[in-house]
Amino acid sequence: MSALNPKKPASAVPAPRPPNEQKPEIAPGVFTPENSGKWKLAAAGVLVALLGGGAFAVWKSVQHGQNADRWERLATITDVRDDSVGDVETGAALAVDVLARDDYIGKLEDFIAKEDPDAAATIHAHSMVANLQMTQILAAASSAKAQDVDARYASAEKHWKSVKDAGIELPLTANRFRPLEAARMVDLLLKKLEVNRKWDAAHGIRPATTDADVLVLLRTTEGDLQLRLFSKDGQSPTLAKAFADRACKGLLDGTLLFAKRADSDEGWVRGGDVRIKETPLPATDEERLKWGGASPGDPILPEAGRHRIAHLKGTIAAWHEDDDPYDDPAQFLIETKDSPHLDTDYTPFGKVEEISSSTLERLAAAKTRADESTAIRMDAKLSKLADQLVKPVVIVKALVYDKGVLRACGSATKLEDNEKKLETVVPDATRIIPPPPPPPPTGSPEAAMDAGMDAGMNADTTPPAMTDAPPK
Repeated sequence: MSALNPKKPASAVPAPRPPNEQKPEIAPGVFTPENSGKWKLAAAGVLVALLGGGAFAVWKSVQHGQNADRWERLATITDVRDDSVGDVETGAALAVDVLARDDYIGKLEDFIAKEDPDAAATIHAHSMVANLQMTQILAAASSAKAQDVDARYASAEKHWKSVKDAGIELPLTANRFRPLEAARMVDLLLKKLEVNRKWDAAHGIRPATTDADVLVLLRTTEGDLQLRLFSKDGQSPTLAKAFADRACKGLLDGTLLFAKRADSDEGWVRGGDVRIKETPLPATDEERLKWGGASPGDPILPEAGRHRIAHLKGTIAAWHEDDDPYDDPAQFLIETKDSPHLDTDYTPFGKVEEISSSTLERLAAAKTRADESTAIRMDAKLSKLADQLVKPVVIVKALVYDKGVLRACGSATKLEDNEKKLETVVPDATRIIPPPPPPPPTGSPEAAMDAGMDAGMNADTTPPAMTDAPPK
């Protein structure tokens, strides 16, 4: 071997290719050391995709299950509700329905608070509450407080806005039914709600404020009734003035509160008829059958107070025959309980002051002929007497005060010195307190029972003191 041409070792690096020689092609998808990085990247992507897809599928499955459970929970609330509470009725049924709807609203509100706010079932519950609150507004009795009704308006508005924000309700596509300011149904509902709320605040039936200056004092055999009048514009100024004038002229003196009603949605005693004066009582049935007809004189046109003032306990309202839309010129009702049945049908013109509440309670407890004998309602001849009081209450005198000073009218001979100013009046001076029932005859079982009870009450039953020694 020549030193100038040594032999190349077997492990030596091969000589580089000539520039024109091409790199051998690798078939697609074939793993080689050169493309191993790409394969790893692709595998990682596939793994991430599989994991993501699996997670999404699981999430969708969970979501579907949660949605199904959510609708089932809502259906449970809906199924236990009596469908009849959706109807707007009157009377006792209305009061029951109002309570039932409030209970239903409370359950739906609790459901909304606990569920996903964006879930379809939750949005549906919002619409249900809003609709129920609107029904409650329509069904609200006039005795409902203004702030309570306004709270229902606020609740309905809040829930309709939640439905609107969800953006899932249907548009008003029919142009002839679509007002310019409302493109969607919920927009129309919110607009109507706003309009009704403003009208209700301005014109709805509400408790009214009375005239602070004028007071009519009815001094009756059951005690005093201090009456303030609804004399302001927009109330019943004509009726209020006519009532005060009749009292000043002495036309109420000696008249009777002769009839009473005590139903679920109305309660009152009736009086003011100048033809029914104090007579030796009890009057005969023939005489009593003449009581209660329309008073002589021109009827009075209904005033604004008929449609604006609530018939709450203590309200004084003009009476009229059932088929007569006008107010009787003399007779009136003193309402012994909240009487929503009378709203918009009778005209309030005054209210009993709180100081006379005990007299009002005694009037409410007065017995009628029907209380003594329920068969009287079935008697065709005497049924008219059913509502008449067994013992009518006499209005001994009626006095009118302006800013606490007796008005100069009426007969001065009937006055007491203490009646010249309201602050000096002796309360309930004309009240007749019935005597206690006589004791049972001596020797009767009732007397023996009373004696035994008295002996038991008077016996020395004082227990021994804690420090006393026990008996031996």
